[in-house]
Amino acid sequence: MKHILKQTVLSFLMCVLPFSLVQAQNASVNTPLTLQKAIAIALKQSPFLKAHQSAVQASKEGVRAAWGAHLPQMDLEAGYTRLSDPVAVVPIKGFGKRPPFFSKNIYEWKVVTYLPIYEGGRISRTVEISRLEEAISTSQERLTREDLVANVTNLFNRILQLKDLYQAQKETLKALEKTLLDTKNLLRVGRVAPVDLMRIETQVAAQRQDLVGTQELIRRTKESLAYLLGWQAQREITVKGKLKEVPFSPQGGPELISQRPDVKAAQERVEEARKKVSYEFGGHLPQVYIQSNYGKKAGAGLHGEEEVWQAGLYLKLNLFSGGTISARVREARARLLEAQHLLQDLKLKANQEILHALSSIQEARYRIAAAKSALESSKESFRIEKLRYLTGAGTVTDMLLAQAQWLDARARYFQALYDYHAAIVSYKLATATILSMKKEKKDE
Repeated sequence: MKHILKQTVLSFLMCVLPFSLVQAQNASVNTPLTLQKAIAIALKQSPFLKAHQSAVQASKEGVRAAWGAHLPQMDLEAGYTRLSDPVAVVPIKGFGKRPPFFSKNIYEWKVVTYLPIYEGGRISRTVEISRLEEAISTSQERLTREDLVANVTNLFNRILQLKDLYQAQKETLKALEKTLLDTKNLLRVGRVAPVDLMRIETQVAAQRQDLVGTQELIRRTKESLAYLLGWQAQREITVKGKLKEVPFSPQGGPELISQRPDVKAAQERVEEARKKVSYEFGGHLPQVYIQSNYGKKAGAGLHGEEEVWQAGLYLKLNLFSGGTISARVREARARLLEAQHLLQDLKLKANQEILHALSSIQEARYRIAAAKSALESSKESFRIEKLRYLTGAGTVTDMLLAQAQWLDARARYFQALYDYHAAIVSYKLATATILSMKKEKKDE
């Protein structure tokens, strides 16, 4: 009896659990997405950001690899040599010793050790360059994070703007369809001309087309947002929120340029180029190193096997390289000048971006104020012109024109709100403060 009951319970669980998992997955997919959550998902799942994080890790390993050149290098070597004439497997070790063994076949193995003592500072420069490359990769990763947050924010706000526009177009279409129905009733009693009905029908068809266009634009924008979140484009996204005119006071300006990750990366490239000049110049300096080996040699049939070793202190100095070393030094100095000019250009560009963002914020504020004042007047004008038309005191042209002006006023208001938020994002991106948006949104 217990066995039968156990099988029944297991069968029930096998049937119910998959269904429950599917339901839970669907619920998670359809959960409304806030801006804060979208940013968190993008920072966690974006493949592009993960690629830059992997590059940072790779650069750290590059530092370890470069520093390892300070340590002794040991290699195992083994080989076989066939000679035309017999030779001594190992040299004579002294008078009264066993005579050497001669053979055409030489077998040998040895452990070779190399320890650099001085190489013109090239090893130290290589380590410093690797550390600068790590710093550059870190700055690039931060820049990618900032760009990702900015793009996610702008796309999210664009969806909110288009949703408001879509709702406004639906309301306008609903009003036009109501007017179309009223016009048909008036046409039956002969109070309006057939051409008025045709004009309204044309306007209704155009409004429906605009509605479809906005709907498809929302779909494409959601697909772009899904890409930034590391999701498949087919995944359904439901956003939650509404664009509002939030107060914003810029904190700082051009003095924040040095905090930008791209400026930091450019400064690090200048320092890296300077280190490369020193590295290339080290080719003119002598190299001092210790080299030793220990192993065994044997002849044919592994006869005459003897232990052999060697150790020595060596100096190596380039006397002539065909001008290669000097050319590389000049190339490195030119690269240094290039990096310095690019840094100066980037600072000028960053200053311009900050000023343009501040100007765009101010402009968007005026546009929002102007759009607000036009909203109520255009809505009231449409109501009046519609009433005048239905009572026979106005024309269908005036009514449709008022309707178009009302919709245009709402569209301009939504666009001004989006531009205002986009300008704030541009300012925060230009001043390297955009990552603080996550905390601000959480506080709100």
